[in-house]
Amino acid sequence: MLSSFILAQGFGQSDTSNRLEESRKDYLFNSDLSMAQLEYFKDSINVGKKADPLINVKLSSDRTKFIAFKRCSPNSIGFDGSPIRQMDTIDIMGVNINSCTYMLSGVLHDSNWYYKEHSQVFKNASAKDENDAILNSLVDMHFFKLASSDLNESFWEDNMFIKIEIDTTDILKEKNALKGKIQKIKSEYSNKKWKLEYRYKHLLKYEKYNGLHKIVADSMLSKEKHDNFQFESIMSEDYFLSFLKTFINCNDNYVSFKTHTSKNLGLIYPENKSFAICPVRLTDTNENMEIHFFVALKDENTNYKIYKWTYFSSVKPEHENMFGGTTVELISSISLWNYSYTYLYSDSFLATYISKVENGKFKYLLETCTSANKP
Repeated sequence: MLSSFILAQGFGQSDTSNRLEESRKDYLFNSDLSMAQLEYFKDSINVGKKADPLINVKLSSDRTKFIAFKRCSPNSIGFDGSPIRQMDTIDIMGVNINSCTYMLSGVLHDSNWYYKEHSQVFKNASAKDENDAILNSLVDMHFFKLASSDLNESFWEDNMFIKIEIDTTDILKEKNALKGKIQKIKSEYSNKKWKLEYRYKHLLKYEKYNGLHKIVADSMLSKEKHDNFQFESIMSEDYFLSFLKTFINCNDNYVSFKTHTSKNLGLIYPENKSFAICPVRLTDTNENMEIHFFVALKDENTNYKIYKWTYFSSVKPEHENMFGGTTVELISSISLWNYSYTYLYSDSFLATYISKVENGKFKYLLETCTSANKP
């Protein structure tokens, strides 16, 4: 190894350090392997015409993982055509920012690359300073073996390439046990309950990604969050808001309605989105306020039809303009749920509390007036 040769020749510690640094830089920026990996990456991933230039790429030996450094400018465009980073044009010292360098890591999964942008940024760096910064960041992450220019293969299993590994042999059994313990604690301010819920939510969040690299899991979770936002927006705008306006217009008992929030309406739904519950505060002609629930139920054609959900009797809100607490109190009385959960996690909720049928009719769903019934 180069480092052993240097020491054998009797160079001083400073010379040794300098030669080691130059050897590492030579590999990173000048070697044939480095250039070949950069070309492979460019050919294998569509970075788009507007994407900022890659200045360095390192692939694992099996070409399933990479780290890359990218030079960006204001309004940079990422690999998928969307903005990567919002850059200020002036930093806190009053210096104009014309360029920066940031690091990406990625993992190949099912023939698709999943990326993560890292926060390490070097601003207005010269070519030499930029190379120094890249080398230093890789050394800090143990990309090289200690005091050597040889690569540390374990780098590709540590740092940003760790996998989701849930430390339990039976996830379902532990979830059920945690759920039972949580439901027995009635106080919402119990530290023990919060700790149990933290573990329970961790299992709910990551169980379907168990064994995947965290980069892949986090990318999928980000997409899931985006899809949920889209679902809530569609259900709010295209279904519930238009329905509620019609409901008020064709119902003589009520004069106005208020939803939990103005954007997503505080919708409650399972992961498969087979239904969505919307809590609503209705005000009657005597200015009395009560919380009612409406539910959008998906049919076999994946369309949604809205019903009044009558499992709970109408109840007065805890505050005139806030009724999230009352909503949580009611729903959590029949299922472990509050607004900190992404979904309503219950396999039996739909059949037991919503779509249950008696004598050929829904037991808890009531059809209401529509625009066709409008007086």
